[in-house]
Amino acid sequence: MAPRTSHASCAIALALLAGCDSGFDPYNRLESLRVLAIAADPPNPQPGAATTVSALLYTPEDGASEAPPNVTFAWSWCPFPGASNDGYACGVTEAEATAANGGVPVPSFNLGSGPTAKLDHTINPALLQQICKGMPGAPQVIDCDGGFPAQVKLVVTRGGETITTVSTVRLALDASIPPNNRPVVEGLSSVTEKDGVKTETVIAADPSAMLVRNVKTIVKATVPASVVETYLGKDNDLRPAMVKEKLTVTWFVESGKTDSNRTSFIDGELPFESAMANKWTPPKLKDFPRTTARIVVVVRDNRGGVGWRAGAVTLLEKKPESAAPASP
Repeated sequence: MAPRTSHASCAIALALLAGCDSGFDPYNRLESLRVLAIAADPPNPQPGAATTVSALLYTPEDGASEAPPNVTFAWSWCPFPGASNDGYACGVTEAEATAANGGVPVPSFNLGSGPTAKLDHTINPALLQQICKGMPGAPQVIDCDGGFPAQVKLVVTRGGETITTVSTVRLALDASIPPNNRPVVEGLSSVTEKDGVKTETVIAADPSAMLVRNVKTIVKATVPASVVETYLGKDNDLRPAMVKEKLTVTWFVESGKTDSNRTSFIDGELPFESAMANKWTPPKLKDFPRTTARIVVVVRDNRGGVGWRAGAVTLLEKKPESAAPASP
């Protein structure tokens, strides 16, 4: 099978296309090997520090996992990556990057073959600041808002299938810049209602929670409001200001459909509580004969922070006596 390539930035376009009747399955439908997200912890390592990168993968047999069986990993990084049509080939060699770094060795571009990888920030921040301002031989336009954009590439292989995914890690330009913390998804739940009383049921890794087929049910991600950090950014007029992070929540499911592929929080525009809830309509038995289905939620902030949570439910043909799905 030919390698498949994905990029985090493509997700937005795919989400928009998912709303059209294109004949394709929705972007958030899980059916085959997928790299759902890459996370760096911390997202913006300071000079002299390091970050650990990990990935959330999905396989039909094992669901969502950071280290599924029978999958091989190949991590690498590059300060000046190429385009997708050339496999994101690096625009400089390690020797050239080390020479530009005043002879101080940069981290090996090969980050290893484990489920996680470590990237040390050993590049002189003064050099990165100069590159961001523009210098001969460097790309003409580099978006250094939030740090220098280093590319991390992951190639995963399972059987005869290979997927290449790239993500961006922002290397801090100044040691005084506070680190960004990853969003935390503490849990998942479903909401049912009987006699006007709503009951929230935990959606855990085991399928103890129940959803009724072909009935729209509220599902929620438990994310503490404290994950929304305030930082020095830009206001709507692009002027320096203290602003709150934006969050994007992607709802992946194995079956049926969700009201939204993604929900969002924007301070003063889109409420936090609304971003953490969605509605899931599992399919009819004839369309999905399995009795259980998985759901995966990925939360991203606009500064490179990524967090996730996975769960599973049992699918029912009719409403249980104790509860009915909550009304929309």
